Order: sequence, then C-alpha cells, then structure tokens
Amino acid sequence: MKKRFIPVLAIVLGFAFSCVSPRGVAVSNIPVNPEQIDKNLGRAEAADKAWHIFMIPLKRPDIARAIEKGVQSKEGDAMINIQLYEKNINFILFGCTSAVVTGEVIKLKKIEPPATKK
Repeated sequence: MKKRFIPVLAIVLGFAFSCVSPRGVAVSNIPVNPEQIDKNLGRAEAADKAWHIFMIPLKRPDIARAIEKGVQSKEGDAMINIQLYEKNINFILFGCTSAVVTGEVIKLKKIEPPATKK
C-alpha cells in the first residue's frame, strides 16, 4: 500500500500545482492588410519557457520569441488570429512557466516598389 502511495501523491501534487491561464488575443503580430495575404499556411503553436528555482524566476518567457518560433515553423511571414496563454508547472523546489501562442501563419505577397521616372 505504501509503495503505491508515494507515486500517486507525486502525480496528484504535480497536477495540483499546475495551471493554464489565458493571457490575451491579437489580430496579428505585424500590421497586415487583407489584400497583402498571399497564402494561409495553417495553424501553428509555439512556446517559450522559463525556469524558476525556489519560486525565484531565472527569466521571463518571451512572447515575441514564441510568435517568431511559430512563424518560422511554417516558414511564413506573419501570424494572425493569435491566442496567448500561460502554462505553469510547479514542483517543490523548481518550476517552469511557458508562454504559449497559437495562430494562423500567413505568407505575404511581395510588393514591388513603384518605378521612378528619370
């Protein structure tokens, strides 16, 4: 009985000290006009993590870096319909905080600069 109690207690406490909370939404990471969109490459999800020891954060998760990872995962130019949430996992001595972004990655049309007359 005691051999099962410790692992079960560890799992229960792991879930008890974990949470996911919504942080915000954004239309896009850069100003985008609908006429500029060439192709929708699909949904992407990316995260940036930061660790803490004894509840002292070593750094904060970077939202911009998480968005850039999501855009690069689909080889796009921008992300639209962005949803941001924060995921916390805490243990007795350490923990991890993640900034997670999801959104649609798009490819923009190449705009040629107007030719100048000489």
